[in-house]
Amino acid sequence: MSARRVFLVGEGPNELGGWAKEPSYVDPGELGVLQALLERIAPGQFEVVAARRWSAGGRSFQRGGATTAEARRVAAWFLDAQEKDCDLLVYVRDEDGDSTRAASHAQGRAKGVTDHPTVDVVGGLAVQAIEGWLLALRGEPKSERVKARAGKKRVNDAGLICTADMVECVRGADLDRLPPDAHSLRAWLDQAHAVFAPQQPPSQR
Repeated sequence: MSARRVFLVGEGPNELGGWAKEPSYVDPGELGVLQALLERIAPGQFEVVAARRWSAGGRSFQRGGATTAEARRVAAWFLDAQEKDCDLLVYVRDEDGDSTRAASHAQGRAKGVTDHPTVDVVGGLAVQAIEGWLLALRGEPKSERVKARAGKKRVNDAGLICTADMVECVRGADLDRLPPDAHSLRAWLDQAHAVFAPQQPPSQR
C-alpha cells in the first residue's frame, strides 16, 4: 500500500515542528511531537503534505451537525485535508481543563467522518495539554491532572526546553510501558495503530 498522505493540525511548533512556520518558511524536515509519534507507530508509511495551526481557524460556515465553533473547526479540517489530496487527518488539541471540549470534538469529528469518508483520522485532545503527554512519555503517572502552566514548568525542569528536545523524548519513550492513567495519549496512539495496522507486519504491531 502506498504511503498515507497526512494533513497535520496542532497548536504550534511543539506539535507541528517546521510545519508551524509561515508558508514560505515551512521546514518539513523539522519534526514536531505529532510527526515523531507517527514515526514510532508507522515509520516510512506516511508523508506529511500540509499542516495548519489550530489558531488559523476553520470554516465557520460549516453547520448541519456541528453546533459549536470548536466542533465546526474540527469538521472543517476534514475538508481542508481532502482539498490537499490527503487521506489522513492527524491532529491534537489541548484540552486546557475545558470540560465541554470533548463533546464538541466528538461532534465535529462525527460530522467530518460522515461528510468526508475518504479521509481517515487520528486525533483528539491532549489532557490537559501536550506537556501532559510528554510527562506520560517519560513514564510519569497522573500526567492528566497537571494543568498546562505547571506542565510546562515540569517539562522544562526535565530538560525538554525546545521542540527538538520533545521529539527526542518521543523517540526514546517506551510506548509499551506508558502509565495506565495516560488515557488521552493512549487513545491517540490506539487510533494510529488502528489506521496503520493493515500495513504493518505482525512484529511491528
